Amino acid sequence: MSEDKRKYLRFDCTLPAEIINLEPGQELFKGAKIDDFSREGIKIILEFDVHPDTELDLNFRLPDSEKNVPVKAKVIWSRAKDSHIELGLRIEKMDADAKSDLFDYLYSQWRKSRAEELVPPQSAGKKS
Repeated sequence: MSEDKRKYLRFDCTLPAEIINLEPGQELFKGAKIDDFSREGIKIILEFDVHPDTELDLNFRLPDSEKNVPVKAKVIWSRAKDSHIELGLRIEKMDADAKSDLFDYLYSQWRKSRAEELVPPQSAGKKS
């Protein structure tokens, strides 16, 4: 088993995203999906490959919000998985307030899922 060398906890999520600037002349791509977030990085799912060291701009919306959050990022790794491509992005620039709001949301979702995992199942036929 390989050792996980990540510095920060990753939070699973599913957030639609738009890539708004990938390469000169490439149009807006709306079919991206953010798969997880950490303090410094994002894993994103696409239908096409993007080479490492590519800089890109993307937008996503905070859950339950109309606020668009722009992110400048750099592709660190790329790999094919099933019928899509996964990209590891390093966040270069993101609004601090939006990042705080996002992690408040992700942390609350993580706590809910952990609480559900820790609740023992109700015993069938148990009398009070």
